[in-house]
Amino acid sequence: AGRTDEEIMIYKASQGYQDGSFAGYCTEDAEAEYPGAPPFPVPFMMGITTKFAAAFPDWKSQCLSITKNDDGTYTCLEQQIVGAMKADMPAIEGTPFPEIKLAEIPE
Repeated sequence: AGRTDEEIMIYKASQGYQDGSFAGYCTEDAEAEYPGAPPFPVPFMMGITTKFAAAFPDWKSQCLSITKNDDGTYTCLEQQIVGAMKADMPAIEGTPFPEIKLAEIPE
């Protein structure tokens, strides 16, 4: 209660990294970025996040706040809690992320 339609949509988008549904809230030319990284086209970023989600099935996205900016855009403060790796992660083409086998990770 007390949330605008825009805030509800932003919250729902923030929950869509693991299954790729975030892309459904974006325009075709939208970009997204990881902290400290350059922006990526959304389909490319969803290819990364869905592969991470398969290796980290307990991943949770927390939306901590949504703020409307003076220019009409919004800022969403999020925290990603990926949890323990529980499956192999394939190499992610176009990134420096190599394939990681769960069995090869030191305890």
